[in-house]
Amino acid sequence: MEATNKVMVMRCETYDRNEIKKITEEGMKAFGYQPAGNIYVKPNVVFASKGGQYGSTAYTNPSVVGGALLALSDDPEVSRVDMGEKTAIGYPTRLNYKYAGYYREIKKIRKDAKKPIGIFCIDEEKRQRVFVGGLVHDTLRITRKMARADSKVYLPKLKCHCVSTMTGAVKLNIGICSDDERAIRHDFLLNEKIVDLMEPGKPDFIIMDAIDVGVGNEAVPSARRLGLLIMGTNPVAVDIVGSRLLGYQLEDVPYLKRCVERGYSPSSLE
Repeated sequence: MEATNKVMVMRCETYDRNEIKKITEEGMKAFGYQPAGNIYVKPNVVFASKGGQYGSTAYTNPSVVGGALLALSDDPEVSRVDMGEKTAIGYPTRLNYKYAGYYREIKKIRKDAKKPIGIFCIDEEKRQRVFVGGLVHDTLRITRKMARADSKVYLPKLKCHCVSTMTGAVKLNIGICSDDERAIRHDFLLNEKIVDLMEPGKPDFIIMDAIDVGVGNEAVPSARRLGLLIMGTNPVAVDIVGSRLLGYQLEDVPYLKRCVERGYSPSSLE
């Protein structure tokens, strides 16, 4: 489906899987998003700690994951749904999945899902080279499940970031890279790298977890209850709305500013 600048902001006060599933279905219908075939889903899992010792706002909440996966699996045209992520550099994804409660969540929802649901770690999968043609990356090797998917759904977590000001749907693409390519220009060119990744990482639908937002360091942020789910098909538009909800202007978010300079739209909240 064609991306639109429309963004839907829905009230969701608690992490209730059934309510999140219902809201996701409303959003899919409102945007005319009709998934079919093999669906690749990407959450945001930067870091998770055993027993939640360092909080739970560095990753997409399991209930958002569960609600979204169930909504997708209900569609009659969907064959299967596979969710994959690569956590922060040096951290094994499998361990962070465990600490974030993802394996428990997938086990719970599989009995109610109408189609097969899979969960995999990008750092353990075979990759396929795709063209990027950016300022940092000319090509990139992404997981085959993503490269060969018929549709992509992103589940970003709205939170602050020490280099890029915030994390949202656009920056979620950092997690499509395994450690070897993720480390390339993960420095003062990080924001240019993020914009490059818009080419291979174009989600068809986005459900942003803004029920509890993360304020402070992106790995161990402090939680603040915002009580919202944000949906759309254009990651730039979704992130512009997210930036204002965190108290920022577009110009305060380097990767959004670079997106606009390199021709992506919209260029303002208005």
